[in-house]
Amino acid sequence: MSETINRRSASENPFYIMATIYGENTDEIDFDLSDQNRDVWNAWACQGLSKDEKDDLQKTYQGLMTYPRLIIPDWTEDLQKTVNDAFAKRLPGGPIPDHSSDINFRGTDFKQPVGFVGFLFLKDAVFMNAQFTKAADFRFATFTKHANFIGAEFTKAAIFTHAQFTEGANFINAQFTNAASLMHARFTNRAHFRYAQFTQGASFSYARFKEKACFTSSRFEAHSYFQGAIFSEALDFTDASFARPVNFRQARFEKYYPILEGTNLHGKTTLTAQPKYWPKATDHSQYEGTYTQTLEKAAAGCAHLRHNMTAQGLPDDAHFFFRREMGCKLAMAGGVKKLPLWLYGKLSDYGYSYGRPLWWLIQLWLVWTLGYLVFHHSKGGFSKLTEDFSVLWSDWDAVFDAAGLSFANIFVFFGFHKRFDMKWSGDSNWLIAFTGLETILGFILLFFLGLGLRNQFRLK
Repeated sequence: MSETINRRSASENPFYIMATIYGENTDEIDFDLSDQNRDVWNAWACQGLSKDEKDDLQKTYQGLMTYPRLIIPDWTEDLQKTVNDAFAKRLPGGPIPDHSSDINFRGTDFKQPVGFVGFLFLKDAVFMNAQFTKAADFRFATFTKHANFIGAEFTKAAIFTHAQFTEGANFINAQFTNAASLMHARFTNRAHFRYAQFTQGASFSYARFKEKACFTSSRFEAHSYFQGAIFSEALDFTDASFARPVNFRQARFEKYYPILEGTNLHGKTTLTAQPKYWPKATDHSQYEGTYTQTLEKAAAGCAHLRHNMTAQGLPDDAHFFFRREMGCKLAMAGGVKKLPLWLYGKLSDYGYSYGRPLWWLIQLWLVWTLGYLVFHHSKGGFSKLTEDFSVLWSDWDAVFDAAGLSFANIFVFFGFHKRFDMKWSGDSNWLIAFTGLETILGFILLFFLGLGLRNQFRLK
């Protein structure tokens, strides 16, 4: 594809001249030179802005501990003369770009390292099909309008650390041949990395995506890092491929689970399976609406992560995503299909908790004990019970018999009935049905108890 693109040298682009008024970088980036060039660029870009508007721009850098306070010089006559002299020398007859026009680097061939550290791009910045033969440094750059890097090729390191993208950031089909760093980058609007290819390491650690982040069909050929990244909206990895391990440790998914349809996750994917890093398990209201991620995709994403964790021998992490998967299926279910899923979650936390079924077993034992006592004393008439309910505890032999019967019915397979001679129970059909119901409920709760113990203590 790159052979068919008509590119022009950066030295012929007036915007490049404006970005390098004090000179170009040679073999590597000269940061002192870049600072001088940045001051000229920012003064030119901010012409006509009021003091309040400049103050608002400067506030965007507050909290960035590794960057000094942003200073926007005034566009003075002396500075304008310096710019005119540079253009007369390096691009004779060439027009000085209008600060109110889009910034056009389309198809530009950057042969030298470029330093855009701290540059303010206040209009649409178009780097479509640009080629960066050497390092491209966009650290702390601010794009207040659209940033278009469609089809851009980065042969050496591409550094966007702490870059801020206020409008859409478009890296569709961008090629990163060397390391790509977007650590701490902020994407206020949508971020598009569809079909992007990262040949060497790619780092999005601690980046913030406030809108949807799309990595559909992107390729990560080396290690990739999303550690500590925050995804406020959907993250789409449909048909993406990770040839080497990917790190999502402490990445936070605030609203949606990642979309992983057709995604080839590496077998050593790292993530943090703790509730605070994932959407609330009991709240799925965010999936309502036509243009939001569907619950089916959320459940499929959880299942994908569950399989990945299982293959790594991480049962706790695998069951974490199993519970989230079941939660999504519960939200999707309708009618009577919802009831068993709801009970499964309530009674045992989908087979992970042994405390819940144990608590319910205790309640079952106590409630049925009370029921047997009521039955025993009701043979003398219910009026006596209504007058003085404490009569239930007046006969301690009956209390122990009722408690024993309740316990024996729950653990019927141990044969404890043989130890109790409860002649007062009689042959009432109602009582037989009552005891049978307790046995059935007890069996279900004991099954959940065993399942929880097995999952918690790795019992085989």
